Amino acid sequence: AMERSDTEDDEDDEDEDDPQGGGAGAPASASGFRARSATSATLTALLSQALGSGDPAQLNAALQVTDRRVVAGTVRSLQALDAARGGGDDDGEDGAPPGGLVPALMGHIVRRVARRHTLVMPLGVWIR
Repeated sequence: AMERSDTEDDEDDEDEDDPQGGGAGAPASASGFRARSATSATLTALLSQALGSGDPAQLNAALQVTDRRVVAGTVRSLQALDAARGGGDDDGEDGAPPGGLVPALMGHIVRRVARRHTLVMPLGVWIR
């Protein structure tokens, strides 16, 4: 399920033009998510859903959040969810990606940075 075509990769790049996101009056994503007003709770919910369903648009919307405290809280929440699910060793039957939420998130970030090196700095807050 992790194999993707070049066409899908190109479609993902469309959302990467504003890696900082959340500019004054930045539009909400299709899900109504606004990076500027995100909390760890809303971001955790969005990422859990996006990672479980493999939705790159939602993942990219979530990654526009660059507030260190919100990101750190979100990653801690995702780690707690992975731990509660048995360390991510399941097969994804509960809607979580096989291997866990945090590894799936890091995989998505690495793929984005590999395609577009200018995203290293904006996504650095997520990599820490």
